[in-house]
Amino acid sequence: MYRVFKAVKAVLVLLVIVVMSSPVYARSVSSRGVRGPIFRADGGVPSTTQSADSVNMKGWSKALIYFSCDSSAQGWEVTPLFGDTVSDKYIPGETTTISGDTVLEIDVYETEDFYVQAEGATGTPAMSIIILGVNQKVD
Repeated sequence: MYRVFKAVKAVLVLLVIVVMSSPVYARSVSSRGVRGPIFRADGGVPSTTQSADSVNMKGWSKALIYFSCDSSAQGWEVTPLFGDTVSDKYIPGETTTISGDTVLEIDVYETEDFYVQAEGATGTPAMSIIILGVNQKVD
């Protein structure tokens, strides 16, 4: 388990360096949340935005989400969830199947309650999720 977190930390540092040096993004990057290790599926969408360990993405236009998967992972299904402050419910985004280490870029629209739901893995995999807030460069 220690090796997984050591690898996640190394990749996080690499991601920050790559994003900070990219001409596409402004120099505003922030680690917003870390979740994991996750050993089993979430069991559905959280009933309210208060019932999940969500990340406040206020002030951020995009999120870079790094998934670090155990070698035994056979297909995690991950779905970004956007909190609706009026109804106190989550609105699901597009589900993506991942197996292995993966980075996704998602528009987060400055949502105050952003959560990544993990479902559908087989075996006894472990997965960790790191969320970075990123703002696009404005010319």
